[in-house]
Amino acid sequence: MWIAECQIDTRGRITLPSSFMKANKLDKHTKIFIQSIANNENTVKMVFMKEEKNGQCRSISDSE
Repeated sequence: MWIAECQIDTRGRITLPSSFMKANKLDKHTKIFIQSIANNENTVKMVFMKEEKNGQCRSISDSE
C-alpha cells in the first residue's frame, strides 16, 4: 500500500508531506530511523521515535 510520495533534494533529504506528519502526530522532535528489509533491494522500513527531554527515544506507538 502506498501512503505518501516524497521528493529527494540535491542534498539527499526527504520531505514528508504535512498531511502524513499530521496524521501520524510527527513533529520536529521526531527522529526517523531507516532500516533495511532483508532480501529486498528497494524496500526500507521507517521507524518514528519521539525524543524525550532526557535524550532517550521512545517509539511513537509506545507513547499512546
